[in-house]
Amino acid sequence: MTAYYLTAHIRVINFHQLNVARSELKLLQQHTREEPGCIEFRFLEDREHPGDFWLWEVWNGEEGLQAHLDAPHTKRYFGLGLTDVLKVTKLDALEEVCL
Repeated sequence: MTAYYLTAHIRVINFHQLNVARSELKLLQQHTREEPGCIEFRFLEDREHPGDFWLWEVWNGEEGLQAHLDAPHTKRYFGLGLTDVLKVTKLDALEEVCL
């Protein structure tokens, strides 16, 4: 299967909920990394702009991503309304990872 790469830029909606958002993103990251289609899933916070996060994702094909979007923990996170997705970028690797 071909690896499917994405990056997303997200931002906390209410800065007063920043610590809640951080905790919930960590929880989402934990659950997502256990998914069979997940190769890499990591949130990074912008040092100069707290509350701005970058998500690095690698999935076992587009099917892996779709299974993640359908997962209860993903739907739960989106239902909290803590962050906005500012941009999603699909990427191509110069070199494939071994699956």
